[in-house]
Amino acid sequence: LPPMEAGGPYELTVSDSVMSVTLTDILIGDVWIAGGQSNMEQPTFATEGGFEAAANGENEQIRFFTVPRRTAPEIEKSGWHFEAVWSADTPWERCTEESILHFSGIGFYFAQKLQREQGVPVGIISCNFGATPAEAWMDESRIQPDGELQYLLDNMANSLCNTDPDEYERIYSEYEDNFNHMCTTCNAVEKAREQGPAKFARTLTIPKPPEPVVGYRSHRWPGVLFHHMVERIAPFAVNGVLWYQGESNSGTADTYAAVFKAMVESWRALWDDELPFFQVELAKFKGLAQQFDTIRAQQKRATEIVPAVYMVSAYDIGEDDNIHPIKKHIVGERLCDSVTENGYV
Repeated sequence: LPPMEAGGPYELTVSDSVMSVTLTDILIGDVWIAGGQSNMEQPTFATEGGFEAAANGENEQIRFFTVPRRTAPEIEKSGWHFEAVWSADTPWERCTEESILHFSGIGFYFAQKLQREQGVPVGIISCNFGATPAEAWMDESRIQPDGELQYLLDNMANSLCNTDPDEYERIYSEYEDNFNHMCTTCNAVEKAREQGPAKFARTLTIPKPPEPVVGYRSHRWPGVLFHHMVERIAPFAVNGVLWYQGESNSGTADTYAAVFKAMVESWRALWDDELPFFQVELAKFKGLAQQFDTIRAQQKRATEIVPAVYMVSAYDIGEDDNIHPIKKHIVGERLCDSVTENGYV
């Protein structure tokens, strides 16, 4: 469809000589992807003031969509993303108290501010997966032999050479069965309501089983989320990408700018569009202070070597003993300000 004036809700009727289908409650407005790892997936209920924000945040002009978190085609299983989540296909959701509680806190706070200031409908696509490195979100075919990211090819080759496929499938299936059981035994929302977000963020809610060696079904495998999550939503028309990720690249921090550049180029090629990326500078965290300093320097470098990449800071709202700081409303609002200031509305 050609560009149309923002507004709605509308109806769309599609028909031929045999049948007719009508879709209802359609909004036309700005759409943004909220991508990255756990700090982007952190749901509103696990953020400071999240329950109050959800109770007062219903908005007919905001819509949410969550991309199923999958590492293989059509696989449906439980995962722990601050709460138990089933990786099934879901429809777009209205912005209600219930949907806000379970949606990306940054995504919600960003949408709320943007919609209020611009007065147009806003859609947020939550496309994130905790504990994932940037290479999982890029097209692995962009890794150049003998280049700066050659080590990724070497790691993949070593893993495949040293892993028996049948044994790997058996071990991974056993791991998933154990994980599924653990995920369904805890009501995380009630725990967060009882404990408050500060304590909840610092508590190991479920005892996760040890993950098998990194292989082609792991959420850390190069390209796996690009193919099984990002490709599912392209080329849906979007304004750009909000990106909060980097913690899981701390072990190879010196190459983060190169990995991030390849990732951005992968997405832009997929959309055939120069999508702007607004990345969040890693918040302070004492446990990985040195590695995070390097990642931050690499994030800054990415803004210099990749066009239309911007960065907002979250360093000052970090918590020394909590890798998932709870002041996500500040991050969402800063992203909104950056989007506006750089002319993407």
